[in-house]
Amino acid sequence: MGKVFDPGNSIAIHSLVDSIATVYNDDICIKICESVCKIDPNYNRIAISKLIEIIEINKAVNLVRKAAFVIGKLAIVPFANLEKKRLPVQKDSTDNRSIATTQDLKLFNLAIDTLVAIVESPPNLAIRLAAIENLRQISLTHPAASSNSIATKQTLPSSTHNRFKKVTRQRRNDLAISVLESKLLTTDNPENQRRYAYQLGKFQLGYPLAVNILLKLLVSTHPPSFYKRTGEYLIEILLDE
Repeated sequence: MGKVFDPGNSIAIHSLVDSIATVYNDDICIKICESVCKIDPNYNRIAISKLIEIIEINKAVNLVRKAAFVIGKLAIVPFANLEKKRLPVQKDSTDNRSIATTQDLKLFNLAIDTLVAIVESPPNLAIRLAAIENLRQISLTHPAASSNSIATKQTLPSSTHNRFKKVTRQRRNDLAISVLESKLLTTDNPENQRRYAYQLGKFQLGYPLAVNILLKLLVSTHPPSFYKRTGEYLIEILLDE
């Protein structure tokens, strides 16, 4: 509603802001914060503060990376003058971007510094590669965005080549999971909720959001025929424990 049908709609913004305080899954919270800021042209301070909080206190490096990347994307706005900015974004014919305000600059530098720290820290190669890709998208000219900042496929043993393939597959899975999560969070239709939850659970067995949605559907009021398939879906995606 706030992005497509009525850009900047205050009810949409308030609904998302309220959910920031009630969602305890930081991965989902990051997505909500990004949605809030996309439909609030002035940057929503609660969403930004939450993203900064995740960066500063979260011990899960991949969540810190995601929060930094979101902040970096939000801080990049259409703007022509690239001269007087720290860590300028590459200029090209289709997307001339820079940092428009002091607030944007501070947020952008926070994102860059966080991603660089992840790139330079051992030991998780997959997360470091993801951080490099994030840097390339928000600051292509930064030295840490270079493929030389860590070992490339050409300099790695064959066992690590396989890891690169796994990383690519994982990125595709992460994208699919992200899309399904977004759909789950934006639909109230029980049939769609059941379908998306099942698909999400098939991508990653035991996925908490998928399990919770199916459990919620089982204890909600529906036609009798609805429960059988819902239960079957739940059985398929549950972990043994």
